[in-house]
Amino acid sequence: MSALMDLVHTITVSQVSGAEPDAPGEDERAALADFAARLSAAKLHRLWQLLLKGHEEVRSAPDPLVALEMALLRVLHAADMPDPGKLARRIEQIASQPAAAAAAPASEGTPAPVAQGGSTDWAELVESVDRAGHMHVAEMMRSRVRLIELGPAKLIFEQADSFADDPAADIKEALFKLTNTRWQVEKGQGQAQPTLREQAEAKAQAERDETLADPLVKAAFQAFSDAELIETTPTADDMNSARSASGGQWN
Repeated sequence: MSALMDLVHTITVSQVSGAEPDAPGEDERAALADFAARLSAAKLHRLWQLLLKGHEEVRSAPDPLVALEMALLRVLHAADMPDPGKLARRIEQIASQPAAAAAAPASEGTPAPVAQGGSTDWAELVESVDRAGHMHVAEMMRSRVRLIELGPAKLIFEQADSFADDPAADIKEALFKLTNTRWQVEKGQGQAQPTLREQAEAKAQAERDETLADPLVKAAFQAFSDAELIETTPTADDMNSARSASGGQWN
């Protein structure tokens, strides 16, 4: 990897200075001059960044040879990628084109948490049970309980699954330990809200649909037919690495 990095550096210096490449043999100087003429400054910069990242991976990998092979494969794959500047302009061009407005299906609004006879919030109550150390019961409340009525020391719910066991007893005990009050916890009938987990999944799906509907994202999918949308939460290290890989600028 170091040798490849030295090679890229030599080509870049020759290209920038316009001088004859620094090499002991005439054939080597001719080859380096050919590379300097055919490779753009942007491609050399991108190649350097890829090799630098591969060098770091090889140094820290448990199997350096495997890391080397994978890094070189990444370099070969990147060679077939379009120039970032041209790609950005192409994406902007596609995004600026008028698109047929797709009819968005009407989404059913999720009713607000029921609070009869009090202002108790169901999500806050579940979090309080979790923080009190009853994590198993809290998870049961998130995943298995569809709220019908919630009031002072009263919880009426619909069970979201078909398991034989009734979660009411465990929830009742956890709420008593939390509030030092005897709760009425039982199944009932009526308009039930989705579970907290169902609400979270619906929100995540709505955010994903909104992302996919963005004109820039649509343009990216048109530019790369095999692209995939991967949900990740970037860390500070990820952000710093991205900034470093782009030469201090965001791509």
